[in-house]
Amino acid sequence: MVPGCLKTSCGLPTLCLAVIAFLPVNVHVTAAQKPHILHVEVADAGWSDVGWNSPEFHTPYLDRLRGQGVALPHFYSQPIGTASRIALLTGRYPYTMGFKSFRGMYFRYSNFSLPLEYKLLPEYLLETGYNTHLSGTWDMGFCSEDYLPQRRGFETFYGSLKGFLNHYRHTPLATSGYDFWDGSEVDWTAQGKYSTTLFSDRAVNIVKEHSSRADDRPLYIFLSFDALHQPIEAPAEFIEKCRDIEDSDRKIRCAMMAAVDDGIDKVITAFTEAEYFDDLLVIFHSSSGGPFNAGSRNYPYRGKKASVYEGGTRVPAFLYGKMLSGATETGTSFVGLLHITDLFPTVLGAAGMPSSGLPNNLDGVDQWNQLTSGGQSARREMVYDVDISTGNGAVRKNKFKLVKFSEFASKKCQGYFDFPVEEGKEKKKSCKEYELYNLDTDPAEERDLSERKPTKLAQLKQQYEAAEARAVPHVVFVNATASFPENNDGVWQPYGCR
Repeated sequence: MVPGCLKTSCGLPTLCLAVIAFLPVNVHVTAAQKPHILHVEVADAGWSDVGWNSPEFHTPYLDRLRGQGVALPHFYSQPIGTASRIALLTGRYPYTMGFKSFRGMYFRYSNFSLPLEYKLLPEYLLETGYNTHLSGTWDMGFCSEDYLPQRRGFETFYGSLKGFLNHYRHTPLATSGYDFWDGSEVDWTAQGKYSTTLFSDRAVNIVKEHSSRADDRPLYIFLSFDALHQPIEAPAEFIEKCRDIEDSDRKIRCAMMAAVDDGIDKVITAFTEAEYFDDLLVIFHSSSGGPFNAGSRNYPYRGKKASVYEGGTRVPAFLYGKMLSGATETGTSFVGLLHITDLFPTVLGAAGMPSSGLPNNLDGVDQWNQLTSGGQSARREMVYDVDISTGNGAVRKNKFKLVKFSEFASKKCQGYFDFPVEEGKEKKKSCKEYELYNLDTDPAEERDLSERKPTKLAQLKQQYEAAEARAVPHVVFVNATASFPENNDGVWQPYGCR
């Protein structure tokens, strides 16, 4: 495969990204060189739910940043958003901590909380001298005040504790109860206002206030959008931008992404006006692939959110920053593997933390030197997920991927294809207990090689079994009635730990 090119077998022309010669740079980071970091996560954005992968969508500002930065065509998340956030903030595979990515992990009245024994990314950033902020969805637990974001490394928090919220009412889709906070106070002024706009505007204010008080600490802003998560809702001004899309759900999803693009434009304008832009590192990625309903598309990849096929885990992502190798007017592509767990040590590497300061037993790999000097990816293999309760999971080594299904799970195979009708291809295949794919030649996972390559299959089975041996029993979530809005004047509250 030509470096910088993504070839598919799905009827698309070969997509080639500009690749320029990498220039070695001094990757030692001094205190004065620590970048400001804007870390943007969108929820459930399928591969074709961004402008650079779909001409239907309107993301001109993000398109330009990516075009001048470093594209990440082989960036992987977890199959669902909360598990991705666990992986991001701990640098560990969630299944090794008792959290699974497949269905059954969460239920509507859970106030699930990541145990305090895990020290999170923003806590380390605080120690390295960063000013840390979260604007957006937390979704990491709130069973007591000790589990709230401002007790776990974020100096300020603005947004929602739970996920899966109505974007205007700020109530969970499957339940009742208000959930919008400014620090430790319920913010009723957010009611009726669009969450994407609120989160972006708060990030703008953070940058302005930081500049006005001449704070010499670098900023870390985690801008954690709940868009494009269901329910699909967007302001009329952004729906108008997507008026040419006939499918009503996809039109609104396009509008949600346009609102994200508009918000990022405003935030980076604030960084520019504060004269921070030259020292800014932008990280952008989705928390999972898109669902098949609600207008999302993962084309040309197979599968959807909550599956370990590529469509559920390979997500739109890029980096921008003048300190990155290849970040120029023409941009470049980091074609090696990058997993969401890698962001934990990589961000800390950018922040100047020595490797000796990292926690032990991380699954994430520090790729900061590779990104700044143009080296090859430090990752050759990864675990997509392991679910010991269902027997489902997947692993990868180099170009080969093993997908495993239990007999039970195969009856609910999520191996759907997102092919356009005009291609005349089947929409679904039956799942087998073991499937083997060569992702270099078959990124759409159409051709199972398990019978043709028994030796390679046996090797990856061993890799899967080694991964499975690290799994711990899944956390059992208990309905914490003390948290319920019906017991707290209609508001979700941080109560209920046992």
